[in-house]
Amino acid sequence: MRLIKRDNGSWKVLFTVAWEVEHLAEVGDQWVPFALPQMREPVGQIHAMSHEIRLAPGVTLSARQVVTLLPEKVV
Repeated sequence: MRLIKRDNGSWKVLFTVAWEVEHLAEVGDQWVPFALPQMREPVGQIHAMSHEIRLAPGVTLSARQVVTLLPEKVV
């Protein structure tokens, strides 16, 4: 998925593959970790229902950043 930073500092999520949407729908009311591509260290979380984004402390992303959902056991 791609995160796009809005002018007010919040993040908009653009899903790029169907399994991302399906996975979030399956997990329900939870926070799901995500990482930069090819990395296993979480840089933030997305709420499965509201799609709200929380970045890990000290993490700064570019205004248009590609990220990958991680298995829940990584957190």
